[in-house]
Amino acid sequence: MQFQQEIKIEQTIKIDNDFRLELCVDYTVLYNFIQKNRDIFLNTIPWVQSFNTIEDSKKLIDTWQQAYLQGTKSCYYIMQNENVAGFFCFRTIDLTKKEAEVGYMMDKDYQGKGILRKCMKFMIEYALQQYQIQRFILITKSSNLRSQNVGLKLGFQIFKRQEIGAQLNGVSDDQVVFELTKEQYEQFLQNEEQSIS
Repeated sequence: MQFQQEIKIEQTIKIDNDFRLELCVDYTVLYNFIQKNRDIFLNTIPWVQSFNTIEDSKKLIDTWQQAYLQGTKSCYYIMQNENVAGFFCFRTIDLTKKEAEVGYMMDKDYQGKGILRKCMKFMIEYALQQYQIQRFILITKSSNLRSQNVGLKLGFQIFKRQEIGAQLNGVSDDQVVFELTKEQYEQFLQNEEQSIS
């Protein structure tokens, strides 16, 4: 079966002089990043629970690379010089629906510094322009307030709450689905500009 790539997933995306995004293709980098931050990701990211070996990392990135070729996903390391500060992903890119789901993780040493917000803002604008995305989706556990705040600070709004049957570490938690349309983002930028002036 042959796939027609409709968008090109870039290998490197420069954000500014301090930060760039590097496509997740090196499975040792992903493995080391998850192991370093395992304690903070275990309760919020379901697949981390079964992510224990280099082989797990290789399998995951092999799956992602197929999606890169199809233009349906893009996962990046957030790099500050040669250090991995975090991870940003369009978990799904659907050009038919003109929507993308975002996901992210930050290294514990880089949290609370505004790096993720800067990268997300850049990538939302990138996807609006490069992929003509009209709607962004963010799904978090209802208890993951830190993750929700990142979205809210960029204009994401609660779309719905949904129960999930699965438990994570023996604890059941609802999900909150946020959305950000192109129009909502433009309104957010306008409001942000007015509050500065």
